[in-house]
Amino acid sequence: MAEKEILYVTYKDEKTEEGLSYAIYLAGQISAGLRIVLLNRNGSDEKIGDVMAAVHSADAGDIAASESFVPDRDEDGNKTASIYTYLMDKCEEEGVKVNIHTAPSGTVKAVKDYLKFRKVEMVVLSPSVSKSGIIKSLAKISPTPVVTMAR
Repeated sequence: MAEKEILYVTYKDEKTEEGLSYAIYLAGQISAGLRIVLLNRNGSDEKIGDVMAAVHSADAGDIAASESFVPDRDEDGNKTASIYTYLMDKCEEEGVKVNIHTAPSGTVKAVKDYLKFRKVEMVVLSPSVSKSGIIKSLAKISPTPVVTMAR
């Protein structure tokens, strides 16, 4: 039987703590892992092949290889690796298994593509993603509940 998993969607430059604590709480309540998808607000210069290779490496348990596909800085100059480290550490502190990915596409497409290949217990949107107004589109494509957050 596959492990339960919650898909948490957030922007890479969003204040992480605003939604992460709630997503971790939900994962703990249903004994699920957390799969975090980091979105870029202004699109992405990452190649889809790199992202898919990182996902495959992470799923195979090769964290070092998956991190090698993560760029050191995003287009705004933010340290991507430090974001990944913070998220991994926070989830580990709470005892929640985590996988982190960067999505090269818009929110709806990223979630839709992910849901094609994986079953999740629910999709949790961070406050900024919830505020973006895409909930109707996601509700149409998601076979599981879509949870939104407000600040």
